[in-house]
Amino acid sequence: MKKIFFKSISLSILLTLTCMQLYSQVMNMPTTQTITRLKNSTTYIVLEGGMGSEFDMQIKKYANKYWTLTPFQIIDMNQYERLCKNPANSFLMLVQGQYNIQGKKLDVNLLTLVLGDKSGDINKMTDVLSIPLALLDEDGDSEEYGYKLGGILRAMQHTLNNLPAEKITSLNIKDYLQKDKNEIKNSTLLLTLEDLANDGYNVSQIKSFYTHPFAVVDENSIEKAIIEKEKACFCHIVGEDGKYCIKIIIHCADGRILYGNFHQVSNKTPIGLLKSDFQTIN
Repeated sequence: MKKIFFKSISLSILLTLTCMQLYSQVMNMPTTQTITRLKNSTTYIVLEGGMGSEFDMQIKKYANKYWTLTPFQIIDMNQYERLCKNPANSFLMLVQGQYNIQGKKLDVNLLTLVLGDKSGDINKMTDVLSIPLALLDEDGDSEEYGYKLGGILRAMQHTLNNLPAEKITSLNIKDYLQKDKNEIKNSTLLLTLEDLANDGYNVSQIKSFYTHPFAVVDENSIEKAIIEKEKACFCHIVGEDGKYCIKIIIHCADGRILYGNFHQVSNKTPIGLLKSDFQTIN
């Protein structure tokens, strides 16, 4: 039977990377000690257990191909209940989360990496890294993410392997993000039609304000680019009408996060990459 966890969130490191304007707020970033504990652990990838779970199907498909940071095992919820109270274990799992961004709540399916805790309470476990996978609606996920899950797993690991060795602060997190931003220009930016915001431009007009290689492709092409480690990057976008849109650009080959931003969603600034995003990375 599928068990639903609800995880309260301040600002995880991946959201911090995407929302640099929020640095002044309280942030939940891993310490170097936390990352060391993680790398000395076995990671248990927890299946949801629901009928037709996209996460279960895709994580079983991609874990062996992409997860190299720690030894891992794929387990079910019953096994998780027995293992989660051991602080020497780590867990990669899908939970329901809620971001509070400037007073507006965004409910998401959250891919979270945590360390076990003697309490067994998900909200007391040390949060290593989390990333929103998709917006939640009454039927579950409102967006498809399976085709890029391998790239997201690669991004999580690249981040944990390349954070500064000294004390992690908002300033050196910002430096980490910005040092590779020009790599977008040296790669092909792969976009789906769903990645594009309808804020006054169409596909044929993108070349007028973004002068580097890009292509509008289908999901299979992005999945192929991730598998084959192409010199390309893809977008991961989660947003809700009337609230906020989180935007991340990830390199297909190694998972580097090359760009992150967010905006408040309105009629003038809909969900997707805005013209201003293209101008920023141009």
